[in-house]
Amino acid sequence: MMTQAREKRLRKARAWLLSLNFTEEIQEARLIKAYRKHFKVDKLCAIKELALLGCLPQEKQAEYEVQWRTEKEKKQKQEQHDDFFFVAGYTSGGIPYGITLEEEMNFEDRIETLKAMSTGVSEELDKLIDGPYCIIDILPQQVSEDRDGQFFAIEKYFSTEPQRSVIRQKFANFVLKLNCYMDVFINGEMNPDPKNIVKAIKNRQVYIAFDGFLITSDPDDTYITVYNANEEMKRFLEKIANSEGLCLWQEEQE
Repeated sequence: MMTQAREKRLRKARAWLLSLNFTEEIQEARLIKAYRKHFKVDKLCAIKELALLGCLPQEKQAEYEVQWRTEKEKKQKQEQHDDFFFVAGYTSGGIPYGITLEEEMNFEDRIETLKAMSTGVSEELDKLIDGPYCIIDILPQQVSEDRDGQFFAIEKYFSTEPQRSVIRQKFANFVLKLNCYMDVFINGEMNPDPKNIVKAIKNRQVYIAFDGFLITSDPDDTYITVYNANEEMKRFLEKIANSEGLCLWQEEQE
């Protein structure tokens, strides 16, 4: 069953696509990126919705999704210690400790789900990115479509150095402050070293899983997306966002 948020987004997307006058010569990768940036959704969500709009044939959708998941799994394998499910820390001698793969089968089911979500390869993740979300942004609300031209020019400015590093540091600080109050999973690791959290948010796409909600972050974006946060959590997230000079907003439901 299609969510109300997705139905609303698809209605807007049809008019948006016509206004852009995309042609067959436009690369599909560029279309996916433009869709993701305009509607501030995850890449996998953009792929699915462009397929629903008829911009991507089903075989292309499957191809992109397989490619996306393969890349995420490859990165996860490269970053994860072979003998560990996740690394909790290191001894003074630099030896990692945590939950081994052998112990994984006895680990709590919820921890398993959060770990999988944070690597971007779980069914739970697919469900979340299809549902309600809000935005942590440098802007206080979504820009109207008639301002897209100037918005993209200004967004490009904020996406270049040194502005980019300043904004990414704010997002990293936001996650670090959240981590003071609740556990966080990034790339399959629970509560990584703060320096590693900052490095991940500044340099690559990450799925940041908390118990009950998810944050996605891409280094090319001037926003991060929060999925499945309830109203009480949104109020708390807004306080932390405001402490970093950031704003929380979401589209009003029709």
